Amino acid sequence: MKRMIYKTLLVSVLGILLSVSIRAQEVDYTFKQTTGFGYFDPMAAGEVGNLFFTKFVVKTNTRFFVGAGFATSLIFNELTEFIGNEGVRFYENYYLYNLYLEKHFVFGKKTNHLLSLGTGLVYEEIKYSEPRVYTTTNELGERVLVTEVSLSNSMQHNLGSLLEVNYSYSIKQVDFGVRLKSHILYDIGFSGFIVSPTIGVKF
Repeated sequence: MKRMIYKTLLVSVLGILLSVSIRAQEVDYTFKQTTGFGYFDPMAAGEVGNLFFTKFVVKTNTRFFVGAGFATSLIFNELTEFIGNEGVRFYENYYLYNLYLEKHFVFGKKTNHLLSLGTGLVYEEIKYSEPRVYTTTNELGERVLVTEVSLSNSMQHNLGSLLEVNYSYSIKQVDFGVRLKSHILYDIGFSGFIVSPTIGVKF
C-alpha cells in the first residue's frame, strides 16, 4: 500500500513538472552544489530515518547536467524475538552513491523558480549492527541479562536506477527548495523514497 502511494505521488509530481518544463527557459549557470537533510523510507523493512545528502552537477555542451552525489541514513529496526518484556532494537547504516543526468529549467516572471528533473544510477550499501545478549552479575550480586548492539561487518549491496525532482526558489546565487527522490533497485524493484528540504549554490 505504501509503495503504491509513493508511486502515485512521484508519477503525479513528474507529470505536473514536465508540463511546467515545456514553458520554462534554460538556466544560465554551469555548476551547482545541493545539500540537505530529510526523510528516508527504505520501504524494505524497519522505520523511517533522517538522511543527509550532498551532490555536485556540471552543465555539458548538450545542455544536460551530469554529476555525482552521496547520502547516508540511519534506520532502526526491532527484533521479532523478545527477551523478557523488552525487544532488542538494532540499526542499519545506509550509504547511497549516485550518478546523475539532469535537465534544469527556470520559470516565472523574474525567473526565480528553478526546476530540475533527473535520472541516473544508485549504488546502495547497507551496513548492519549486530545485537548481542549475555548474562552478567550486577552490583547486588544478581544475574541479569544484558543486550548490546555493535556494528558488524555484515553488508548488503544493491544497484539500481534513480528518479529525482527538485524545485527551488532562487535568491541570486543561492536557492532554497525541496527534493523528491526514489530508487528502483534491479533485484528488489521500487525501493526507497526520499523527501528533503535543500539549499543550493550555483555559479
